[in-house]
Amino acid sequence: MSFRCLLFAVVLVLQFCTRAADTPPAFTEPEHLQPVNPYPDAWLVRYTNQLRSRFKLDFPHSFFFAQMLVMPSFTPEYVVQLRDAKGEQDIAKAEKLLLTYSVADKSIWSSMPENRQFQKDKKQQRVNITVKTVEFPKPLAAQISQLWKRMLHQTRYEFKDAEGADGTTYEFGVWRAYGETWSPHERKSPLLLVEIGESLIGYCKAAPADRPAAEKEIENRAALLEKYLNEHTSK
Repeated sequence: MSFRCLLFAVVLVLQFCTRAADTPPAFTEPEHLQPVNPYPDAWLVRYTNQLRSRFKLDFPHSFFFAQMLVMPSFTPEYVVQLRDAKGEQDIAKAEKLLLTYSVADKSIWSSMPENRQFQKDKKQQRVNITVKTVEFPKPLAAQISQLWKRMLHQTRYEFKDAEGADGTTYEFGVWRAYGETWSPHERKSPLLLVEIGESLIGYCKAAPADRPAAEKEIENRAALLEKYLNEHTSK
């Protein structure tokens, strides 16, 4: 091999290595929830206050065993919540479990004056909340509550920026413990948890005759998450 060919080959290798070093590694979604921001900016505080007020998420309105709050970028927010009819805080002592689905008729975020700078009407917009409540089987409620606790117990920070400009934030909670995930797509525990939450909403929406099938769907998805957690214990 001539010196010129050898020099050319070295240059190509160096260019490839430089480009590889400049290319950020592909993001892999975490297998856990992340903490809710403990020091939010003022705009996020105002938005959070609106959510909690409109959906009545604060004590003493309701003690809950499991909750999923969904905050899309452009479409209305919604909440599904599992609680006792009389506010019992020990699920073993609960006599009547209720599942509640609450949804806004428009985006609460977009209804706020500071987020309407490109609209002619910059005033606070009226937002109506529709609530549907149904009774829920206690054994399955206990299983759901335990899964929520298990996921929240594994909540920790992920020091990689996964969030984009638009998407959906899913906030999960048991009483005084919260974690969140942003637009999960990989079939890991955060997405499996979201799917259970959406199935709970499906149960709320289902006609009485269709609830056994909806219950079976929740059971199947709960089994998938339990299996995943057993095989992928966070370290």
